[in-house]
Amino acid sequence: MKKILILALISCLSVTMISAQPKHRGSKRKGEPTPEMREKMDAYRVAFITEKLDLTAAEAQEFWPIFNEREKRIHTLKKERRKNKKDSDFDKLTDAEIQAMIDSHFDFKQQELDTEREYAAKFAKALPMQKVIMLHHVEHEFRRKILKEYRRRQ
Repeated sequence: MKKILILALISCLSVTMISAQPKHRGSKRKGEPTPEMREKMDAYRVAFITEKLDLTAAEAQEFWPIFNEREKRIHTLKKERRKNKKDSDFDKLTDAEIQAMIDSHFDFKQQELDTEREYAAKFAKALPMQKVIMLHHVEHEFRRKILKEYRRRQ
């Protein structure tokens, strides 16, 4: 009961803090959240996932370091992809250049898939399998909820 109350309080506070934030001032790219907003969304995500997966204290202690490690790895992959991505006029590219872009895209997707597979195995050591399979759905639900809120504010 105490755990549920704490999670509910964290969720309410996180939603309140997110909704009280000004719109994307100081961010580098259009639509990118500010560092303060990112921190609050991360806190809300922790509360959301913890609640939806019904993590015990012991499970959470093992789960969150693995989750955060995976997030950093995925973020690094995406950052590297953005850095190497060419914003080109496709009409001016040769077939070889287009093929190289397609190959690069699939290489990135494979690295992302390999990372997800690796971390699924790590999650399986920290959580029951039912919670491991639920994680993907809970993350998707969280993203939908955040996007819905973002669109509502637009």
